[in-house]
Amino acid sequence: MSIDIRKYDFDFLSSPSVDYKKELELVRGEKKIQQSLQNEEEANELWRVEHRLLIFYEYSELFLLLKKEDFYQAWCKAEAIELAIENLSTNYPEDSIITQFILQCIHKLQQLYPYRLFMSTEIVVKECECSICGTKLTPRKHCNHRIRKVYNGEMCHHIVKKANLIGVSIVSNPEHKYTVLFAKSNGGSQTDQYDYSTVKALLAIWKAPFQHWDYSTRVSYHPKRKKKIDLDSLCPCMSGKLYKDCCLDKPGIRHVHITFLLP
Repeated sequence: MSIDIRKYDFDFLSSPSVDYKKELELVRGEKKIQQSLQNEEEANELWRVEHRLLIFYEYSELFLLLKKEDFYQAWCKAEAIELAIENLSTNYPEDSIITQFILQCIHKLQQLYPYRLFMSTEIVVKECECSICGTKLTPRKHCNHRIRKVYNGEMCHHIVKKANLIGVSIVSNPEHKYTVLFAKSNGGSQTDQYDYSTVKALLAIWKAPFQHWDYSTRVSYHPKRKKKIDLDSLCPCMSGKLYKDCCLDKPGIRHVHITFLLP
């Protein structure tokens, strides 16, 4: 194999000078060669390197989206990176050391976002097939491939061909984070009603993708308004909970003060 996979460590992948697209092209080209030769061990190792590169590349792109204040797209990319890290760690648990920094930053970033309510869909899958062997899968018919396991340089997943939508609900802890609820204008178009001031405050000090940052929080309570708050309305503290389940019995409206920390 013409590629030395040992060089793709954290220091190399987080270097400002790395050309992710060029490296991905080299690794994917070599992976195709090893796949054609049925060298499964080598092809799987190249899948491993490919996904390391993808995770670091997408994280750098996430940072650029934030700087452009394209906040929803950055949120979606963060979720995609989470899934990619999970897939890599499932097959190569030792790689969690390399991706730990990125995963921690994503989790901290997600906590700073104002999104609290999401849409959740319930579906019944009628027909799907294995991405590796193409077998049509049913409750009584399976193949020997396991979801998320890598075979000859490709990860197994099930391709849904037919499904029925059973229901839709609003949740605060969704399976798919991209299902953020947005308001609509009088004309029917989607509008972004969220306040991103906390994320913007972070971006004022966060200057490079792999710069270390953290934050601390302090809770205070603001006096409640004289106007009575509907018990079944969303709490003014922006927790995403109903007022009766959140700040009703507290000394005021909960407010979180955030202080950003740099090493």
